[in-house]
Amino acid sequence: LFPDAVNNTLFSFGEGYSLETNLVEGTGYWLRFDGYGSSTMIGDDFEEITIALDEDWNMISGVSEAADVYAISDPYGLIVPNTIYSFGEGYDLADVIEPGLGYWIRSYGEGNITISSTAVSAKSKFVSRLPDANSISFNGKTLHFGIEIPDEEILSYSLPPRPPAGAFDVRYEGGWSVAKDGGEIEIMNSSNKLKINYEVYQGAWVLVNKLTKEEYPLANAGTIDIVGEVSGFTLKKAGASLPVQYALSQNYPNPFNPVTTISYSVPSDGLVSLKVFDLLGEEVSTVTEGEHEAGFHSAQFDGSHLSSGVYFYKLTSRDYTLTKKLILMK
Repeated sequence: LFPDAVNNTLFSFGEGYSLETNLVEGTGYWLRFDGYGSSTMIGDDFEEITIALDEDWNMISGVSEAADVYAISDPYGLIVPNTIYSFGEGYDLADVIEPGLGYWIRSYGEGNITISSTAVSAKSKFVSRLPDANSISFNGKTLHFGIEIPDEEILSYSLPPRPPAGAFDVRYEGGWSVAKDGGEIEIMNSSNKLKINYEVYQGAWVLVNKLTKEEYPLANAGTIDIVGEVSGFTLKKAGASLPVQYALSQNYPNPFNPVTTISYSVPSDGLVSLKVFDLLGEEVSTVTEGEHEAGFHSAQFDGSHLSSGVYFYKLTSRDYTLTKKLILMK
């Protein structure tokens, strides 16, 4: 079907990315090409398809004609609002499911949805919290900051899993598109050029290049052009200092299903681990582990593989151990 594609680059997504050789209706895939082009499909048209979703993120495809995302039949309310993404020069929220393209969609649980090119679009009930937020974009992909999102709405501002190597991606640590107090910004960029545009009308902020430690004050609106390797940035309020001790915040939301965010502070560079344990003290998940720079961090914990109940999460460094309780409620 795709003679110009790079061999061995057809990936589906389930428990991570998996190499595939066949395409299945209703499923989305990653496929890599060396350049621009198009392919012609020959076969029978179909106007409607029912797709089985798993809890959390799914890659899907549509029907033979364009279908409005607001016309998707979702009788059980599975789709997390504002989480249908296409991919071009990075992730973009999608309004239409185009034939021949794959899309990410996040689901609260397991069940079926139906995509139809003939269905009538309904008005979206989602109300964005972002109009009053500060914004910063990297090569045209925008993150927001400086506002608080209610716990029950936070999943609507989550981003799909990172794309395969070689693609462009920008996100806050933990997989978010918005942050109240800034935080660590992760960058995937195959180019050595990065154009940053910002609009800041609430508070004074500073962007720090994690590789060079160069600081860029952010006020009003402006542009920053960076040439060279970039590993990521730290966004913080101007005048904010590094934490003076290890700290572990209560996860939010709590109770949660199935994803929650855990924030923690690291006063000096070093090895840090964040793990989850059951009531018997058995380790059930490693949220993050490895070298950390001094600063304020957050990580996303996905409890979809666990049963409902009370668990403990533990932050461990060379000198400190901090523990808090979380509740998974499915």
